[in-house]
Amino acid sequence: MGTDEFWVLILFLLVGSIYLVCGALLYKAPPGRINHFMGYRTGRSMRDQRSWDFAQKYSGKMMIYAAVVAMAMGISVWMVFPDDALVACIVVIPQTLTIIPVITITESKLKGMQK
Repeated sequence: MGTDEFWVLILFLLVGSIYLVCGALLYKAPPGRINHFMGYRTGRSMRDQRSWDFAQKYSGKMMIYAAVVAMAMGISVWMVFPDDALVACIVVIPQTLTIIPVITITESKLKGMQK
């Protein structure tokens, strides 16, 4: 494996790794109190302590799933284009967008819970 191939693989795995670490932290050690600095912070999640606790655990679990998808996406593309830095840069965009379902699904669950 050449140096270019190595850095492309690292780039692909970086997004998923960040999601994995953040998701595991939210799921295993969520922030206990509602705050504006750390955790899954939206208007719905910060409405009350019950919503806050649910949002931290649920979004953490969803981020772990997003991490798996982002890493699988990156590894799959890397196997086809192992040394193409342009492809790597382009693929990081959809990898990053895997966070959108985490937010929309968590917000939907919170909305249903708060009715």
